[in-house]
Amino acid sequence: MSENLDGLVEQGGRGLRLQYALEMDEEQAQILTAALEFYARMSIGQWSELAELVLDMRDNDYCEKRDALANGLKKLRRIAFPDLGDTASYSVTSNPYTCRAWELYTVLRHRIAWTRHPEGGMAVCFYAPISFSGKPLAQCIVREASGE
Repeated sequence: MSENLDGLVEQGGRGLRLQYALEMDEEQAQILTAALEFYARMSIGQWSELAELVLDMRDNDYCEKRDALANGLKKLRRIAFPDLGDTASYSVTSNPYTCRAWELYTVLRHRIAWTRHPEGGMAVCFYAPISFSGKPLAQCIVREASGE
């Protein structure tokens, strides 16, 4: 199989559509989900979300850290996105990579939610992912892990 893929790389994969499979455990899926969400939110200017992603709410000084981080981020965000108001952000469709990252994030988030809670729920993670890019969404399949 590797010889075939090496040949595809040399030829640039012309005329062929390749599929990639990534196998991971649930913790790795959660980490990838968090990374995709972080990337997408940062690239559209939702920097206020950073505190939720990086600070531990159980810390005694969480509020102080959150406020300091929010003030610093507000200043940096004005430099990075001078055309955005303090509470505005771009759409996930404003950048092709951001759009695809958001789609991957929602596919993983959706599968993790339904795997953990097959009875469903009312949270956004249970809503079916939407393709904003017009391209097919990635497929996430959960199966029992091998004995490794």
